[in-house]
Amino acid sequence: MKNEFKEYYQYDENELKSIWEKAVFIFDTNILQGLYRINEKTRKEFIEILKELKKENRIWTPYQVLHEYHKNRRKVIIGLEKDYQEAINIITNFSSSFSKDLGKLKSACNNHPLLNTDEVFNKVNSSLNSIAEEIKKIKSNHPEWKKNDNVLKEIEFIFSNFGEKYDEIKLKKIYEEGGKRYENQIPPGYKDDKNHGGEKEGDDKYGDLIIWKQILEYSKTIDKPIIFVTNDVKEDWWILEYEKPFCARYELKKEILTEGQVDFQMYNSDDFLLNVSKYLNRKIEQKSIEEVRRARKLSQQQSLFSEYKENPEINLHVLKEFLVNQRELASKLKHLIEDFHFEERISHDLRRESYRLLDMSNHLIHREIFEPRDLEEFVYMQSRLHKEIIRNFELIDVPRISLIVIQAYFEQILYSYSKFIRYLRMKDVTFRRVILFMSKSRREIRDNLKLIESKMNQFE
Repeated sequence: MKNEFKEYYQYDENELKSIWEKAVFIFDTNILQGLYRINEKTRKEFIEILKELKKENRIWTPYQVLHEYHKNRRKVIIGLEKDYQEAINIITNFSSSFSKDLGKLKSACNNHPLLNTDEVFNKVNSSLNSIAEEIKKIKSNHPEWKKNDNVLKEIEFIFSNFGEKYDEIKLKKIYEEGGKRYENQIPPGYKDDKNHGGEKEGDDKYGDLIIWKQILEYSKTIDKPIIFVTNDVKEDWWILEYEKPFCARYELKKEILTEGQVDFQMYNSDDFLLNVSKYLNRKIEQKSIEEVRRARKLSQQQSLFSEYKENPEINLHVLKEFLVNQRELASKLKHLIEDFHFEERISHDLRRESYRLLDMSNHLIHREIFEPRDLEEFVYMQSRLHKEIIRNFELIDVPRISLIVIQAYFEQILYSYSKFIRYLRMKDVTFRRVILFMSKSRREIRDNLKLIESKMNQFE
């Protein structure tokens, strides 16, 4: 059975040890860009690890990764420079605002015999100036990568073994295939598509798919496992468990097992370092792992913010993007219900409710005026349907494959809710009740996932 459904099984300790001993490592564009975002000490340690792997001929890179790196390198460097000035501007604006409000502070302090207004102001002002000066000092010592990019030199050396450039004919075939894959949410890359909540349009949205196609081609030329390291944590690369990456999408693993007949494992940058320490017997300082994790999380937060910073006010477009995603999930749930072997009466009721949910999402997507209560009603209807499905799940024996499928559905819902809640909280809008509704539903989804997980443990 394991050989037939190998993509659904996690590697045990002995298998992982063997994979790490033999694997070729492939690093995503965001890992190369991430070298600029960590401190010098950690960067040197990370680069030394990469050099050791190169020395053993264990690094290969898709052409598309290096193309994206070179295309966006200066943007990353300039972005880091802007961060310094933005921090200084925030402190300056805060200091200016504080000075204007000093009159209010004086009123508050003058009414108290033990508070000295001038003393309070001088301490605050001195602290703010000290912080601003410290940031300026750090900025002055920041590497001038636009003039002399030593990181680029290291990357040129380490990643010199790379794949071929695809010609226009080959790329056109990938774009055509990508259109069909994205329409059916076949990973990877569909979450970059604007039609699926992403920010990319045209041919740019197929970047991840090109990388994957190049990995697949390479897998056919070697008889070694592949370890892919990426800081992209979207659901079109990972099975998400409680909003966190758990393992590579089953579809990806199956595709590479079928085409390349090699094992495949994925890690983010800090998990990669943890496992280097474990399997390659290299001592990695905990501070370095924490620094890489900090940089990864910060980059992901900035990526989330960049999706919305051009739209400081909540708007219909963003709401519709969320609802398009919910419509896709509602359609998926409708098909799932068809596959579950509930009693006919129960199946009929659940199908009816799933159609209602799908109709409502379609209706809301085409609305031109949107009220918070519309979203509240949708979330309530969705939550009620989830409860009915789970309640009936508890009454029957469910095959493991069905549990895996419904688990993936709930993880996708959880991810989309969490992302949208974060967006709403960034806005000065009257969507507090919606946030409460969605937060409550999110807790219920987590409970559902725990229940599904306990049922899956029965198969162990």
